[in-house]
Amino acid sequence: MLGCAGVGVISGMMGAWPLFFAYPPFTVHLVLSALLGAALTPRVECLWKRPLSETAIKSIAAFLTTVIFAALPLYLFFHRSTWPAELLFN
Repeated sequence: MLGCAGVGVISGMMGAWPLFFAYPPFTVHLVLSALLGAALTPRVECLWKRPLSETAIKSIAAFLTTVIFAALPLYLFFHRSTWPAELLFN
């Protein structure tokens, strides 16, 4: 949830928040990014010797959600030959 809120704040500051209404797959991608970030958080937590605090776990999940969400638009931006990239960055 914190990752989704973070993406919303970042996109709001960048002025890109209308993309969530104009291009609904971004919203679906955000939800899938949050689910994947939540699923990867226990795997990342296993790398530490000591148990992590609740705040650290939430921060890791938020960070992973933001990074995973940013990966697809960056890929589409740099590989414009795919059809979603043509729609977004034409």
